[in-house]
Amino acid sequence: ITVMNTGHGGSMGTTHANTPMDALVRLETLAMMGDTAIPLSALRRQIAGAVHLVIQAKRLHDGTRKLSHISEVLGVDEHGNYSVQDLFKFVQTGKTPEGKVTGEMRPCGNIPTFYEEFEVNGHVFPREKFGTAAATARATPVAAAPAPASAPTAAPAAAVAPTALAQLSAAQLQALTAAAAKAGMTVAQYHQALLLQRQRQAAAAAKAAGSTVPAKKPAA
Repeated sequence: ITVMNTGHGGSMGTTHANTPMDALVRLETLAMMGDTAIPLSALRRQIAGAVHLVIQAKRLHDGTRKLSHISEVLGVDEHGNYSVQDLFKFVQTGKTPEGKVTGEMRPCGNIPTFYEEFEVNGHVFPREKFGTAAATARATPVAAAPAPASAPTAAPAAAVAPTALAQLSAAQLQALTAAAAKAGMTVAQYHQALLLQRQRQAAAAAKAAGSTVPAKKPAA
């Protein structure tokens, strides 16, 4: 945990637990069993800062093992408790005649706070894969309506962000705050940057669509 909080990214490990939340508590318990004494509040912050994703593998009653959760750790809340949001969950849809569990991983409509890293590094993973269009719009702290190509320059963050931020839920605001902290920006600045990025993408898409004219079929 200490090494993962000192700039060593890309670490991965396993532990035994029943849920993603329990996995964090399990790490906490294991750390407290050591000889080093550390305040619980500091330990929880270190664990929440070190672990970004928890991928849960569960043994079902038919004996098979399936991925049951892919969850993101958002940090700790004002009460010092872990904050976790599910990105994907396994949903059982039935059983085969042989008694095998059938189901699928379904998105939970939450956009991970590190999604921008996908785009920056050139990885193609559409936002829609995290949920339906409606759920994605609710979970993304970005203006849903695309801006036209001729839209004027966006207003300063101080004029736009407060109204838009007030429309976010507590969970969305918490995710936005965590992402802003990672980027070294204020919440308003980070939110405005996301808005501008969305507007540029919409303008580029509109421009590309306008420049593509399908060829007409020759007359018979």
